[in-house]
Amino acid sequence: MNVKIMGKGKNKLRVEFEGEDHTLLNLLRQNLWEEGVDYAAYEKEHPFLTNPVLIMETDKKNPTRTLKAAAKRIENQMQDFRKEFGRALKR
Repeated sequence: MNVKIMGKGKNKLRVEFEGEDHTLLNLLRQNLWEEGVDYAAYEKEHPFLTNPVLIMETDKKNPTRTLKAAAKRIENQMQDFRKEFGRALKR
């Protein structure tokens, strides 16, 4: 996955995710809402010809740090899921 910063401001961030689809972007968007951002959405203009772009705005938080925190939470959730799924397979 390649990530490209398309725009960055004091409280705004636009990030393109090459080769990704709705699955990752929806997960990021949801986690950003849990981080308390003012606005988190993504756009994908064409299903085959364009990459999705995440758009986010914060009130006072640093958008880069906020996105990193959301990604870290997703990583932790996936580790928890992997452990629980492993336990379920052993039952």
